[in-house]
Amino acid sequence: MTKLIKIFFCFTLIVIFSCTNEENTSPIPEISINVLIPLQSYPLLQTIGNAVYFASFNGQSLGYRGHGIYIIKTESNIYRAFDATCSNNPDVTTHVELKTNGYECPTCNSFFELFTGSVVKNPASYPLKEYNAILSGQNIQVRN
Repeated sequence: MTKLIKIFFCFTLIVIFSCTNEENTSPIPEISINVLIPLQSYPLLQTIGNAVYFASFNGQSLGYRGHGIYIIKTESNIYRAFDATCSNNPDVTTHVELKTNGYECPTCNSFFELFTGSVVKNPASYPLKEYNAILSGQNIQVRN
């Protein structure tokens, strides 16, 4: 009976802590973004693990403060889009740069994981801001 109570107590704690709704306190504010990127124009995006940087598209600056965005193919028919703004200091004029296995901020040296945008190396505390990236026919729609 005691073992059953301990299991129930542990399960209850797991449920309580996993259901908390923490507010996203990312220092990068919400911006409006809605672009349609044609895949045939960017053959690198046909291969899983390849990311492409877009400072602008069709005359529209992309990302917070025009820092641009990265689009990466993470799985078959699955894409993700990240703002190129470093979450450690979003108001600098530089943007994170694509490296072999992630994105690096040239200002503070924070490093972010390639497929998820999560922080790998501090001082950044927050992941890269992510936008919705949806495969629509032969296009990738990036929006929020």
